[in-house]
Parts: sequence; structure tokens; C-alpha cells
Amino acid sequence: MLTENAGAEYAGQVNITFNPQYQTLTLHELYVIRDGKPIDKLDISKFQLLATEGELSRFIYNGTYSAYLLLEDLRKDNTIVVSYSLKGFNPVFGNRFFDTQFLQGPEPVGLLYVNYIVPKGRTLRFKGFKEAPPATQQDLGNAMSYSWSIAGTGKVDYESDVPLWYATRQRIECSEFKSWAEVAQWAADVNPIPTLAVGSRLQHFADQLWSKANGNSTQYVKEATDFVQN
Repeated sequence: MLTENAGAEYAGQVNITFNPQYQTLTLHELYVIRDGKPIDKLDISKFQLLATEGELSRFIYNGTYSAYLLLEDLRKDNTIVVSYSLKGFNPVFGNRFFDTQFLQGPEPVGLLYVNYIVPKGRTLRFKGFKEAPPATQQDLGNAMSYSWSIAGTGKVDYESDVPLWYATRQRIECSEFKSWAEVAQWAADVNPIPTLAVGSRLQHFADQLWSKANGNSTQYVKEATDFVQN
């Protein structure tokens, strides 16, 4: 909901990020409620498909795109309603699901609804931050539903570039991974560490770093990182 006319162009940005290599985006609804009446704004031809390569400076290409639309003629007290589905998940994670949902943002939200439907036989673990409310659970027979329905969330002011580990807004995280040890094992399977050949130049260099770190594993990582980055 727009609480004032100033900044309407910011609130009117519909920006949905997805990766077409393994995801399909389906737009269901897009309308503006004005004076209690809905005004349909869903026109696929007006959406722009923009590449959102935020890591090109590091020579990393991730293939993500953004379906972008700037809504026009927005006014104070208008409510924007957006409904869409993303189908598909990155296969590199071995069919294990994880996600993060923010329950608060830089703009007020009239109604926020989040729902995870988990098939029986799969376990999704949840963790809340900044006193995020617990999920409402419902047994659907062949699946479990975990949902949040929050009306009238106010905006939260926070500084940009805050570290990801510092919680500035209410959010929930969920994962099928049981522990960080399991995450580490997945990473080791995806990026196996090759065995160093005895007597090789790389083995000799690794031994030098280990000696320089005086057998301290933390210092060893710092030495290796410093070599790679500098």
C-alpha cells in the first residue's frame, strides 16, 4: 500500500528474479486496488527481461534474469497486488530445498502470506530471526503446510551493506540440510579437493604455508587466502 505520493515510482517497481536455466516464471495476477476497486495491470508485453549479473566484476556468470515492470499512475492509498509462481530449483543442490523469506521490508506491506507445502517423507527445518512469528502448521494428508499470514507490516529502516549475518528485519530460513556438517559434505562432493601428489610443487608450497602458520589451521587459511587474493 502506498502511504504517500512521494516515492510512488519506487513502490511501483515489479521486479521478479529467476534463472531460466532451471526455473519457469508464471505470472498469475497484477492489479492495483483504488477506492476499493481492482484495476488490472497484468500485461505481459510491458514486462522487460533484464539480465541481472551482479558478479560480472568477479568474472562469475550465474544466468539470472529479472522480469521488470514499472507501474504507472499510482496514487496515495493504492494497494498493489502481485501473484506469481516460480517452478524449478537449482539441480546442483541435489534436490535439497532451502529458502529465506523476509517478513518485513523497506516499505509497508498490506498483507504478507508465505506458505511452504512439504510432501510427506521430506523434512523442512525452520528458524526465525528478530522475533519472527512461528508458522501455522496444517496436515494436508500427503503433505504438511507451514504458513505465515501477516497483515499490516510497517516499514523497517536499516543501513545498506549490512553483513548478511546481522539480522535487521524479521525473516525465516528453512532448509532440508540437517546441519552445517551436512552442508560441508555436500560442498565437498560438488567441489572435491584433489589429492596432492607427493613431491609436487603444489605439495611443497602447501607445506611452506603450513610451516609459516606454525601448525595453526586458522592462520593457514589466512595465509592461503592472502596468497590467492594478493
